[in-house]
Amino acid sequence: MSKVKADYKYIRANSRLLARMLTMAKVNKMDMKVVLTYSLCPSPSLSNYDGTLSKANKAALAEYLENLSTSCIVPLDQTIGAPVLVDGMAYIQQMHGFGSTFGEFASMLLKQLATICRKNDTTRIDFVTDCYPRISIKNAERMRS
Repeated sequence: MSKVKADYKYIRANSRLLARMLTMAKVNKMDMKVVLTYSLCPSPSLSNYDGTLSKANKAALAEYLENLSTSCIVPLDQTIGAPVLVDGMAYIQQMHGFGSTFGEFASMLLKQLATICRKNDTTRIDFVTDCYPRISIKNAERMRS
């Protein structure tokens, strides 16, 4: 589909949506100034006007979220024995020295998690790391290339 046809479909769909929205607002006696403050286009951080997934600056969001927290360890509840959530990737990046083998690294990590368990008086830690699902924006981009 050409860009012109896609733009036309987008404008046509939005004009229908606008007409429906204004009719519903008028029937329900809503304030038009409030109704018209909302955007009719898709969220720019999630998708393009034609429905394809768009790129977003996830690094800016990650930086903002990192600045909100001072620790990568979060007690899920303040009661004794409550589970603790650990951001695995942040925790690994904070570690000093990884050992010379994966076995040494795993032993060191397990010892540190056991220490966190004792310190927080719990028997459960959720150590959550990044995951890379097959259906993602990045894979969709790779398939387009």
